[in-house]
Amino acid sequence: MQGWIPELDRRERPRAAQRVPCAVWISGRRVTGTVEEVSDGGMLVSLTEEIAAGTQTLVSFTGAGERFLLEATVQNGRPVARSLSWSTQPRFGLRLAGAPPSYRRWLSRLGLVP
Repeated sequence: MQGWIPELDRRERPRAAQRVPCAVWISGRRVTGTVEEVSDGGMLVSLTEEIAAGTQTLVSFTGAGERFLLEATVQNGRPVARSLSWSTQPRFGLRLAGAPPSYRRWLSRLGLVP
């Protein structure tokens, strides 16, 4: 992320910006959204509806021609003011519960893991 002040960065792992359509499955229900950032341990997604912290999810998306299905837990969310809901979607930080080797290879190509 450009313009970020390194001294104030509390992120555990480096991230890469991505704009990839995704589906998040919550209790068997599909919610559409966009993966905005990815890292070795999680991702930031914008979704068409709010979900609570602690919610267990499955995230499905395609990156570099590979389809991923990842287990994740909602860590935090950034709600959107009602007055802005017409122009933006809520964003959520997801922590991955382990990732397949194909996902780590994709992150390697993005320069996020060795």
